[in-house]
Amino acid sequence: MVEMPDQFETNSVPVAANAIFCVNQAAPANRIKAEQALFELLDWLGGQMFNTDDRCGALLAGLMLRYLSPDGPLPLTVISKLSRSSWLQALTGTGPTDGLYFSLDQLLADMRSKCAPGASTNSPTTAL
Repeated sequence: MVEMPDQFETNSVPVAANAIFCVNQAAPANRIKAEQALFELLDWLGGQMFNTDDRCGALLAGLMLRYLSPDGPLPLTVISKLSRSSWLQALTGTGPTDGLYFSLDQLLADMRSKCAPGASTNSPTTAL
């Protein structure tokens, strides 16, 4: 015997608590819109992190911005703050005259070489 629930709606499926929706391959136009929104959010959040002395968070936001747009225009709030920071210059061995993106480009190049397919996974981890 099948019983109907007390209340139901015809032609509707209730959303399950464990339902997941994934888009495995976004259309190029949708990816461009998502990246534009991400740029704005990362720039804002990275600037907030920098202002509260969350150096790691600010640096990760700046690296992601630079990684996603290596040649294109970037929002400059967190990038300019990072480029003027003495702690990032000390970390990368750069100076205030090396250019806006130099420290980030140096870190990204090091990360790319260590994460590249075929890069040695048997060597001990070294600091960036």
